[in-house]
Amino acid sequence: MVGLAGIILLALTILIVAYKKKELDRKLAIQTYPFADATISKIRLQRLGEALRLHRSDDGWVLTSQAKADTGRVATLLDLLQSIDLDLPIDLDGKLPQHAQTKDSALSILIVTPDQAPIVYTAIYYDSEHLAIQFPNGEAYTARLLGYKPEDIRYLALDPAQWADPFIGLDRPSELAALTVSWPRHPGNGFALSLDDSLRATLTPIAARSIHLSYDT
Repeated sequence: MVGLAGIILLALTILIVAYKKKELDRKLAIQTYPFADATISKIRLQRLGEALRLHRSDDGWVLTSQAKADTGRVATLLDLLQSIDLDLPIDLDGKLPQHAQTKDSALSILIVTPDQAPIVYTAIYYDSEHLAIQFPNGEAYTARLLGYKPEDIRYLALDPAQWADPFIGLDRPSELAALTVSWPRHPGNGFALSLDDSLRATLTPIAARSIHLSYDT
């Protein structure tokens, strides 16, 4: 009798372990952000031929060009992705809300961490309060963004130039001789700052055709 009880207990244990593993696998299959203790090493965002790729280096986040990324902007992006909260399952092959985004123009998201399989999903603007999140296994859910709006995902800029660190640094600031600042939409507001040998500064208005910050040393 004891032997039979042991067999039953072992069978129940195996069933419980299998069930928990199945539930964990399912959670991983519909995961939109890594677990709290995971370190993200790479992010790729794609939409309509545009792509933004960020990866973490020893010195912080960098772009594909190896240019340093804007730390504050990347932090906001991570917070935005972490804010996605899945709600109800939906069928994206059925009738969608009037202003819903088409799937081919949605944002494709890849998040890579060293310790688990990549997180992959598509974020679709569903309505003014929800995204639709679709996973590679075909499952789809409505989702809210805690603290954000679906438009923040829909219109997220992917131009790498907009994600570059805007800070300009000089190894030897004492050698700065000239600085030019200009804007494309307001060329009349551009200006040039120059220093002579006596360190006297001259501020001169300029006309500009494109955004740039430049300096001569």
